[in-house]
Amino acid sequence: MEKSAFAKECRRVKYWWISLVVGLLSLLVGVFCLVTPDATLVALSMLFIAVLLLDAVMDIVLAVSNRMVLRGWGWMLTTGIMELLLSVLLMTMPIGSVVGALVYVVGFWMLFRALWALGEAYEIRRYSDGSWLVVLALLAIIFSFFFLVSPAWNGLFVVSMVSLAFFAYGIYRITHAFALRSLEREV
Repeated sequence: MEKSAFAKECRRVKYWWISLVVGLLSLLVGVFCLVTPDATLVALSMLFIAVLLLDAVMDIVLAVSNRMVLRGWGWMLTTGIMELLLSVLLMTMPIGSVVGALVYVVGFWMLFRALWALGEAYEIRRYSDGSWLVVLALLAIIFSFFFLVSPAWNGLFVVSMVSLAFFAYGIYRITHAFALRSLEREV
């Protein structure tokens, strides 16, 4: 008997239905995102603030711990401090103001980080082939400009993309569950 990647021995696949439940929950979250875009934007705003705060702390730790190794570590430290201050500012604002301002904050933050990434990519190219990093940084700059051009639509766009991602993942997990179930029958 040929061994597959999923079943090493002739045993039943246990709990295949967990993938089905996760898939159905993902579909429900996708529908929730579309039906309640305001609540979704609030949740995404809080998530962005948390990620910004975590990124700030990690940048500060990385810069300070590598100050003897990295050229330009002070810029990384400055970026971390700026992100820390921005995340604290966003945490102290009323949530309605945060959601309205966040589209601009995210757009300018994306632009700033993309420009920073471009500088880092050129620095890396001095030591190895980092051409693909330059291309990715340039793409990030282009996307940040698109984001800043029409901020009114970006909230709806972000909610739609999050919803579509949950739909795609939900469909994958449901399909995965039935594949595991059919694998159980074959084994």
